[in-house]
Amino acid sequence: MTVVPKVRRVLGDGPFAEIGEPAVAVVDERSRWVAVGGDVGHVQWSGSGTADSRWTGHRIAVHERDGLRCRHLVRSVYPVQALAFHPVLPLLAVGTGRYDGGYSFDGELLLIHLDSGDVVSALRHPREVRSLEWHSGTALRLVLAPCDDWDNAQAHEQGHAVVVARPDWCAVGQNSIGADEVAAPAQPFARPDHGAEARRVLADLATSAGRQWSVRRRVWAVEGTEDGRVLAALDGVLAESWLPSGEPQWTVEDDEGGRQLLPAPDGTSVWTNAERRGRRTGRHWKTSAPRVARISIDTGQVLETLSAGVFTVLVAGDRRTILRPLDGRRRGGA
Repeated sequence: MTVVPKVRRVLGDGPFAEIGEPAVAVVDERSRWVAVGGDVGHVQWSGSGTADSRWTGHRIAVHERDGLRCRHLVRSVYPVQALAFHPVLPLLAVGTGRYDGGYSFDGELLLIHLDSGDVVSALRHPREVRSLEWHSGTALRLVLAPCDDWDNAQAHEQGHAVVVARPDWCAVGQNSIGADEVAAPAQPFARPDHGAEARRVLADLATSAGRQWSVRRRVWAVEGTEDGRVLAALDGVLAESWLPSGEPQWTVEDDEGGRQLLPAPDGTSVWTNAERRGRRTGRHWKTSAPRVARISIDTGQVLETLSAGVFTVLVAGDRRTILRPLDGRRRGGA
């Protein structure tokens, strides 16, 4: 017998859904295009390794200003730091990069051809591009991070400002900008945070188009109910419920968000769990305790919260909900 899947809700539908959490956004009034750099997140957690270390959620999207249709979507190895439309040519310059956690600042200067979607990585050697702007149709100003922080405690607050000139930037080839062209003395540089401004820009554009925008990233789990409601666990949301009409019923927010949904044996509630990522505090990393909660399906009220002390996965067994620890230590049922 052939089973035909039925789509009940597209939980990530909406404008700019392709880019996840926005980091930077720019609008080009001349071409009526909008460019957004963002991050859709990793596709694995402690209880489910669904992708290897080569996966990256960093994205660059180019949308039409009128209608907000996505025209180009480009995957980036590194987080997006800066975007700039060429003043005349159908070309978008993208600065990407990050610190590797132990030594180097890696990244790329990407040139996206807006007529074809082709992408050129222009730097010969990996460098984090922290800022960029077109000074003219032939001159692009870049601020690059130092190559590394070896014997340089100030590297994270410095930048190398250079101007690279080309008569035709559409003709720039792969890895064609050498180290000599981006060599310059280090200067103090305060890394800008464009996230809040990007959110405002996207919200305003969506409103102008008669739509609403909100950050929707990874939906980790979905459960349907007999009366047609849809339950979901996703980034920033421990659990939420959508009515058969398509309207949201309730939401339980969480710093990280739920990873699993498991209907409780009582039939009126659902179990969900949320792990915690390590966060840097000064020079140290801190990870708070994971969260396991039982939530009323009808009201969204958190009925009870458990602290297992370790990351767990939820397993159904013999009319019980079992918390299975991921570090090998045993825990009881709920």
